[in-house]
Amino acid sequence: AIQQKPNQATRAGSATVLGVLAEKVENMVVASADLSNSDKTDGFLKKTHAFVKGDFSGAFFQAGVAELTMACICIGMSLHGGVIAACGTFFVFSDYMKPAMRMAALMELPVKFIWTHDAFRVGEDGPTHEPVEQEAQVRLLEKLKNHKGKSSMLVLRPADVEEATVAWKLAMENTSTPTALIFSRQNINNLPAETDRYQAEKGAYIVNEDANPDVILVASGSEVSTLVEGAALLRADGIKLRIVSAPSEGLFRAQSKEYQESIIPTGSKVFGLTAGLPVTLEGLVGPNGKIWGLESFGFSAPYKVLDEKLGFTAQHVYQQVQEFVASSMAIIGLCCDHAGYELKEFVKTVLDARGLSYKDYGCYSTESCDYPDFAHQLGAAIETAEVSSGIAICGTGNGIGMTLNKHQGVRAALCWSEEIARLAREHNDANVLVMPGRFVANVAATSMVNAFLDTAFEGGRHQRRVNKIPLQK
Repeated sequence: AIQQKPNQATRAGSATVLGVLAEKVENMVVASADLSNSDKTDGFLKKTHAFVKGDFSGAFFQAGVAELTMACICIGMSLHGGVIAACGTFFVFSDYMKPAMRMAALMELPVKFIWTHDAFRVGEDGPTHEPVEQEAQVRLLEKLKNHKGKSSMLVLRPADVEEATVAWKLAMENTSTPTALIFSRQNINNLPAETDRYQAEKGAYIVNEDANPDVILVASGSEVSTLVEGAALLRADGIKLRIVSAPSEGLFRAQSKEYQESIIPTGSKVFGLTAGLPVTLEGLVGPNGKIWGLESFGFSAPYKVLDEKLGFTAQHVYQQVQEFVASSMAIIGLCCDHAGYELKEFVKTVLDARGLSYKDYGCYSTESCDYPDFAHQLGAAIETAEVSSGIAICGTGNGIGMTLNKHQGVRAALCWSEEIARLAREHNDANVLVMPGRFVANVAATSMVNAFLDTAFEGGRHQRRVNKIPLQK
């Protein structure tokens, strides 16, 4: 077994493995796009030497700043046969390699793509060097099948140096498709795993868990370690958890349905953390889950500052999961008038799909009725904490909203778009979403309801402003 120094960056773990491969695999050639000391392909280089004019006795190719050319040359070596080709650079520069990646996937060539500096934690290099959307793009090739019906690329983002060893094992064993190996720049604490780390070969596995968990936490890469830190705070509050590391969704989906259900059961509450776009984890988290990800380009700052500012800390995981668990256990009150009845019935299907509980205070048909009768019932239910929040619908939304705001503790906000619904929660601490039933289609209602339920009050300067709004007595 390869001995890894614990609590190192996964790029350092990769370097350790490459050093062994350089000594054991005589037909392996590794290349780097002028970054061997940063992408840690120098772990291989230190055990051999680079090609130079007139001397090809080494096994390392210094490609210069030419990522696409480097990838194409590796494809050519693989097509020639007899050579295991690997190439390395920063993950953000995978953009330059996309045509070659696609051709390698199409031709089923086992080129190893080594990408480091896997997230915004690149630091002062700034947003030009900070990958955000790249993981989602590369993982699409996990979903795209080749002509043999297999995933056209194996994508692996290990969570610590031990998983980095497993990732390289999988990459070397994969002789039928290209492999993407995505490694961190910064150090990562080794996971407190209670199972065999080679369970990572199944694409996703349980790191540790409590009996009958209330929520499943899932991530890949360095975010798994952040989940572990947040889990300590959550468990101190009595929340029972399962932590799942998922280096490869493609591998995970290739397992039996029984195994997949044993890791992330259908309908379970799942919280996902990703330093990439939230869509990266949507397939694992599912419709009942919540994802914290990055929805903008990065910023120039030390990575620990960015972790704090962008919400990738133990404390932020604690807050997000607390809110998620509380919202999934809360009861939502519904009310409408005759003009909002059909939309209210549709909203029920949205809440059902999310596994949320609700109580309907009427009305119960499209027959003409007066909105205050039902709005007062919902307002009273919020006053007495019978429900935690509400959704109210009438023709224009104005009347039912004004009625609700007569009740102690109610902040009803009339919304007509997803962004306004989000801001009503984020800036105004609204606890009742009001929609104009005559002017909102089902698609828009779905996005508004989800935005309203998934957004937390930001506080800060907004708290000062909200405090100046007197509540009814």
